[in-house]
Amino acid sequence: MATVTVEINGRPYAVGCADGQEERVGMLARQFDGHVQSVAGQVGHVGDLRLFLMASLL
Repeated sequence: MATVTVEINGRPYAVGCADGQEERVGMLARQFDGHVQSVAGQVGHVGDLRLFLMASLL
């Protein structure tokens, strides 16, 4: 099992993944971070947990 450190909303997170999937996890994290940044621009500061939830649902 591999571990990838990704950055979401300016904070690092360690994510476990299958060996060989590191690049895909990084790409998905960058895509999700884009959604998070977009939602943050619309709703302002609501805390990371709520922001991540909103970004995942929109």
